[in-house]
Amino acid sequence: MTENMLAKPESKPDYIIKQNTRILRLSEYQSFREHLNPVYQILADVALNTGMRWVELWAFIKHPEWYRASRRCIELSAPTKEKCLWRERTVHLTPIGCHAVEMLIGLKLKKSVNRKNVLMAFRLAASKSIGVTAITPKMFRKTLVSWLIKTMPERSLEISASMGHTQEVMRIHYLGIAFERKDVEEMREYLKGWGGE
Repeated sequence: MTENMLAKPESKPDYIIKQNTRILRLSEYQSFREHLNPVYQILADVALNTGMRWVELWAFIKHPEWYRASRRCIELSAPTKEKCLWRERTVHLTPIGCHAVEMLIGLKLKKSVNRKNVLMAFRLAASKSIGVTAITPKMFRKTLVSWLIKTMPERSLEISASMGHTQEVMRIHYLGIAFERKDVEEMREYLKGWGGE
């Protein structure tokens, strides 16, 4: 046996990628978030905690009255992509999500904060922390759906309604993602109180 045969295989980053989009672990999100300025941290927190599509998030910024603090939700009635069956829907939040939304509303964002600048900041933060592989605006939404399905599979109908997905989309794209046990425990803790529970 040669020395090369005994060498350990080269380790590659253990990214979770679905449909060319990164699914983050909580530890990855926290590392990424540390490299953002405070305004972009809040935007990332809202994107992760609401799971809204990018166009929906920007519509919500213009319509903060859609937020319902007493029910921990956003009554979304934003224009969205044509494939979406849910033109209006209730986006459920955790207490952490409510805090992020309230921080965003308090910012009263100016026009200087635009989608292009935010996405550039996200890529820069990723390059300094978790790597830029498959970093897209969709990663927050896909991450939240993946976490919810992994930790609350019995609530898949409620999750699909909140996300504006069909059950078939949920089954095809989000069931069966393998997370480590510690990741699942961290996700459960982070998602406590989702949907009023």
